[in-house]
Amino acid sequence: MALLPATRPKVWSGVGSPQTRIDLMRAGSRLFAQHGVRAVALARITTEAGQRNASAVHYHFGGREGLVRAILELHSAPVHALWTAELDRLDAQDSAPSARRLVELLVEPLVAMLDSSDGREYLAICAQLVTSKDMPLVEMPVASAPAAARLGASLIQRTELPMALVPLRMKRAVALIYQSLADRAVAQAPLPLPLFTADLVDCVHAIVARKPSARTRSHL
Repeated sequence: MALLPATRPKVWSGVGSPQTRIDLMRAGSRLFAQHGVRAVALARITTEAGQRNASAVHYHFGGREGLVRAILELHSAPVHALWTAELDRLDAQDSAPSARRLVELLVEPLVAMLDSSDGREYLAICAQLVTSKDMPLVEMPVASAPAAARLGASLIQRTELPMALVPLRMKRAVALIYQSLADRAVAQAPLPLPLFTADLVDCVHAIVARKPSARTRSHL
């Protein structure tokens, strides 16, 4: 999930057996997370998915990028559903949610993904794509999915940032979230998870909500 405006790339519609698509996504998710989105040969994904057709990834997804998009959409769907439900609940209240509450809503469901292997794979892939030049997360359909766009817009409305700084601050916040969670997924945890989560919320909130200094404003 990214919270930056993006142009929506053409999405491969996909054909063929639904089970084959699922098997390819599972194999691709595991291998991409472990070895890197660009480092894994598509033939290896095909083999590990139990497919004999060497062109299975191209047939079902149109290629590597189509497979990555499908994996991200599959894993992000439960988080997006939770965001939508909570935003609906918050919108029904008399007072608008604070920026910090929206940051909590952004961060906490992603932290919960550490509990499953699928979730950890998703976080590892997103952490790679945040800094990717040829397949950036911001250009994936999940970046402009309705739930992500709605949460991002709500959060931006609660800040007092000059619009010139909004894309940069949001990009930094998203990178911090995914890279922190990906590191947590593979490293020995030095902090209890509640403390880790609260501190991550603090850091993200500081990035998106802190007013620019006089020095920064002098360059605007």
